[in-house]
Amino acid sequence: MTREPKTEAQFMGRITASVAHEMRNVLAIIKESAGLIQDLLEISTDTSPKTKEKFGRTLSKVQQQVERGVHLATRLNQFAHSSDEPVTGVDLNDTADQVAFLAQRLAKLKGISLLAVPAEQPVIITSDPLKIQMLLYLCIASLLEVVGPGLTIGIGPRTAGDSRVAIGFHLTGIDETTKAECSGPDGAENWAALKEFAAGLGAELEVKALPALFEVVFASGSRHG
Repeated sequence: MTREPKTEAQFMGRITASVAHEMRNVLAIIKESAGLIQDLLEISTDTSPKTKEKFGRTLSKVQQQVERGVHLATRLNQFAHSSDEPVTGVDLNDTADQVAFLAQRLAKLKGISLLAVPAEQPVIITSDPLKIQMLLYLCIASLLEVVGPGLTIGIGPRTAGDSRVAIGFHLTGIDETTKAECSGPDGAENWAALKEFAAGLGAELEVKALPALFEVVFASGSRHG
């Protein structure tokens, strides 16, 4: 039996998940139709080879974009389900991967790449999945204010000892020139607000020396949010 949404976030998540599911159905029909057209072209005796080649290239692009659309809809569906439970077990490997994907376009506009760097083992805390993703997304947005183009920001969790876990943000492709262009995450305009948001989830932001940037540190296994 499906439970009714109790919060605005759960309502938005429920609707978004439903729409994402329908999007995948639409894309599946487009994919099947493009495949059928491709099959008909291959067996057609009335179409010139040049025309077949042109249609083939176009259909190939359609198929590629459909696959891309399916991937986007799948990710959107996963994100929508983040609001299902306000407090639950959160695998920070999966979360870092999801947020790196969701923020790709934001980073691309700044000429920066995002890369999820998972830990070898699951790193799990009990918290609010949606708020954790929001925190990491805001962290990335802050970093984009102070990091120059052409670099890659790696995002990955680790166990930090003393019953703590952390998600770290670090740079790759950095040299002395680009290092000088990085003012550090605490130079972002919203850094103080970000620290306050993190504190609301029982986390601290610890600034590190480059090429590391900073870490979001949680008490492992405890309830946050």
